[in-house]
Amino acid sequence: MKKQPVMICVTGMDGSGKSTLAERLVREIGTRSALKVEEVSLWDVIRKLPQGTHVLQASGKEIDFYSELICPEARMYFALHMLSQAFAMARESNADVLIFNAHWYKYFASVVVQASDHYGNRGIQGPSEDQLLSVMGLLPEPDLTFFLDAEPSETQSRKERYSGFETGFAPRRDADTFLKFQTRAYEVMCRHARGEGWIRIDTQKGAEAVAEKVLNHPALRRLLRKGLRPRENAVQRVLGAQTSGVRTAFRRGRARI
Repeated sequence: MKKQPVMICVTGMDGSGKSTLAERLVREIGTRSALKVEEVSLWDVIRKLPQGTHVLQASGKEIDFYSELICPEARMYFALHMLSQAFAMARESNADVLIFNAHWYKYFASVVVQASDHYGNRGIQGPSEDQLLSVMGLLPEPDLTFFLDAEPSETQSRKERYSGFETGFAPRRDADTFLKFQTRAYEVMCRHARGEGWIRIDTQKGAEAVAEKVLNHPALRRLLRKGLRPRENAVQRVLGAQTSGVRTAFRRGRARI
């Protein structure tokens, strides 16, 4: 059986330092070992495919504009589409280790709040948090997830521009609307982090300290030492879950693939 890559996720809210850390992990893990390491991001369809080969190749500004036009649950399906293609491309690279930059988690937290506002303002019932969560069931679950726990008041100071998505598509997109929206999305993210047992990383000491803490974290060292191994198939996992207790991920419709 072909060995599957080890999957490590770096997640957090907008401006928490995910991209900086993901790039550092790709470089450092690859340098310190003989492993081939690739980064996986929602934006890979735009950045890695030749221009003109995918219908969704557009600028970040254009995608932000399109996202505002569609309903919140459609934004989740859009993220699912982009991330599924990014993961498929990464598997073709035969990498030993995949570093997921954000994965679907921050998009989910933001869309939960966007849906609450979108449907609440219209006086109609929208999708529940669990229904939105179930949309992402086809995406892989990382072996290890690091949550860059940066509060919105901290991330706000790192941003130079604010997109519609980051501000809940507020009419005015500035530091104030960013802080208000991100505070609510951050609460969703923290709740999910607690439920999933992610490793929280304090970001207040700067990018270098964060990188060193993650690179030297015992959980990461154990995972990489353990080496690459064949993963059990989906049927084995379901049977195992039935006999040993169903995790939160299965209760909410998220099976590992």
